[in-house]
Amino acid sequence: MDNSLILEKNKLSSTTPWLILLEVTIPSTPAVTLYLVRNTEDITYNSQTYTAFPFDLDVSKQVSKGDIPTIELKVSNVTRTLQAYLEDYNGLIDNSITIRVVAKPEGESEYLEAESWTHDILAVHADAEYVYFTLGAPNPLSKRFPLYRYIAHSCRFTFRKNSSVVAPECGYTGNDSATTWQPSTLYAVGAIVVPTTPNGHYYRCTTGGISYGVEPTWPTVIGRSVIDNGAVWVENYCKKTLQNCQDLGNSKRFGGFPGLGSGGIRLC
Repeated sequence: MDNSLILEKNKLSSTTPWLILLEVTIPSTPAVTLYLVRNTEDITYNSQTYTAFPFDLDVSKQVSKGDIPTIELKVSNVTRTLQAYLEDYNGLIDNSITIRVVAKPEGESEYLEAESWTHDILAVHADAEYVYFTLGAPNPLSKRFPLYRYIAHSCRFTFRKNSSVVAPECGYTGNDSATTWQPSTLYAVGAIVVPTTPNGHYYRCTTGGISYGVEPTWPTVIGRSVIDNGAVWVENYCKKTLQNCQDLGNSKRFGGFPGLGSGGIRLC
């Protein structure tokens, strides 16, 4: 906390208001954040305008029986400002609300932050007067455990979406660029081409070194290979197998667990 706020807090009496700010995340596309302040007029904090809006925040309840502490936030629903968001986005459940306490001590030109908290929205209901949000940390018992399914021969990671986006866990950075098929061309192993009549997939040469005069007849079924004039072309996409990972030179990032054997799924 800033020293000027500490001095202001320790005063026996003061005319400086302590304001509560809300930042409500709306999971729209693109995402929207509502900035509200419990005040009679709008304020600017950290270059962001906070709109004056009536709401009340209960004191956090202390529990001794192992229950997860929660806070109730009541936001005015007279103007139905939040109602549309609640109806469109499942009551905003599992989205977050950030609460800030700010003040502008005498001599300061801007509002300073004293404390801030971010809570998940656990439950919500509304009536003609208020929207009631129950805020708190999510129940750990509702989380997926274990985090992953441990499958022996199937990778759990997401393959890259395109040539410019690398999936962080898969990490494949090999060549995904492709040239249009050229007749009478000597293609080496690793070359990637796209058919002149594309079916939505690139093809990667796994056995090459032969000059082609006629373009192969490309398959339209995912997973098939083209064998033409002694060369083998395989559709260049991720099949989630260790062999495919080895073919792409990325087996060290394979997301399966071959050591488990082939007995199916095991939870550890």
